[in-house]
Amino acid sequence: MTFIEKVKQTIERATGCRFYYHAAGELNEVLSGVEIGGDPIAFAYLLKGGEVDVQRNQLREGVNLAVFFCKKTEFDFNSYENEQLIDDCKRLAFGWVSLISKSNLLDVVGAVTTERVYDTTTDILTGIAVNITLREVDGYGMCDLPYRELEITQNGLHEVAGYDAFKVNVIDGAEVEEPAAYSFAVTENGLRKLQRMERYKVFVNVR
Repeated sequence: MTFIEKVKQTIERATGCRFYYHAAGELNEVLSGVEIGGDPIAFAYLLKGGEVDVQRNQLREGVNLAVFFCKKTEFDFNSYENEQLIDDCKRLAFGWVSLISKSNLLDVVGAVTTERVYDTTTDILTGIAVNITLREVDGYGMCDLPYRELEITQNGLHEVAGYDAFKVNVIDGAEVEEPAAYSFAVTENGLRKLQRMERYKVFVNVR
């Protein structure tokens, strides 16, 4: 399940709102079919920046989002009707935020800020925006990352940090000078596994 699919699931389960997602500049087109005076909707777009958290040998993404809970209206922003709609949307937004941690999908990171919404797009949308950083509960383990294997065909010092394994296949091994510092030496052809997060420099000297 992608990050946005997790956001969609938590919002729809907590609020019953139909969820929309797109780039901020193209939401007008996405929301053009929403009925005026219909049920509240939720939509989101990504804010700049993010973070990666590494815990328990897992890499978890943290994403900054602007999430809007709104209704499409014909009211101007000074009306009492708008204020009631904003309050209704605020209840939905707060209900979602309070239930995120119970979803077992996402956690809230840091402070959550809000902003009242008036005329966000070419349509009149009234509601509240939640600026929030969410982090996955379950991220990627090392076994989920792409497998990387380096092939070495010449003697000498080789940097293999970041690889899962390296395969030595030196046919005509030229004699090379042994370097002053390296992690370990390899004197035979073959495949060797590595710990990806370790920094290795190997000295290959196959004859």
